[in-house]
Amino acid sequence: DMEWHHVATAPGDKRTAEGQNALLVYDNETSQTLLFGGTNTGGEPTPSGSTWAWNGSDWSQIASQGAPAELFECATYDGTTRTVIVYAVPGSVNKLNMSSSGATAPVSQTWIWDKTAWKQLQ
Repeated sequence: DMEWHHVATAPGDKRTAEGQNALLVYDNETSQTLLFGGTNTGGEPTPSGSTWAWNGSDWSQIASQGAPAELFECATYDGTTRTVIVYAVPGSVNKLNMSSSGATAPVSQTWIWDKTAWKQLQ
């Protein structure tokens, strides 16, 4: 049975429709579900790159910017490192970079959430 919650705080901004196509991932270390990324109504990445946490009863914004804000492939919690890991592809996989040598796919990115900030691995 699905249970509906009426919350005091909701992720995003109605003007930007933040959170469409956003990712949800459970952080076992903090016992919270994280919400981040997504696009606005025009299909552009969310402007703030914010990260929100669901604690079971309400949402709270835990980072105002810095979340990966591109096309995501997947996100998972890594119990060994106790971090959330995101695999992302910049831009759209449908927008290949056409050059004189042919089409090239966007370079993938790996991001880590360390409980306070997002960091892109180099």
